[in-house]
Amino acid sequence: MRLLLDEHCPRKLVTMLAREEPLLSVTRIQEWCDGRFMGRDDAEILAAAVPEGLVLFTFDVTTIPPVLTDMALAGQSHAGVVFASSKRTPQRAHASFAHALVRLWRAEKDADWTNRVVFLSLHPD
Repeated sequence: MRLLLDEHCPRKLVTMLAREEPLLSVTRIQEWCDGRFMGRDDAEILAAAVPEGLVLFTFDVTTIPPVLTDMALAGQSHAGVVFASSKRTPQRAHASFAHALVRLWRAEKDADWTNRVVFLSLHPD
């Protein structure tokens, strides 16, 4: 499992993730493909992430779910999406998101993430 952080994720999150789990591969969309996917259509980003197996981590629980539905209806795959709702926990709770992502990675790093959608749990079950 390799993560692609959407453009609303702070740079600080990458640092926290690297500190907590150095083996977790994390790329910000700002650096991925020289930043050419910044501001691009969600479907385009999801399709481009497939060959690299990049699982998108996003706070966008509004516009991406319909894109995932459209992709499924069209028979298109994505490499996986992890949602975190900033309505339930403020986006500035970076440490909570980092811990939850590392917990998810440790549990699911070897799983097939094709077409998987997960809502991040910020607290251990």
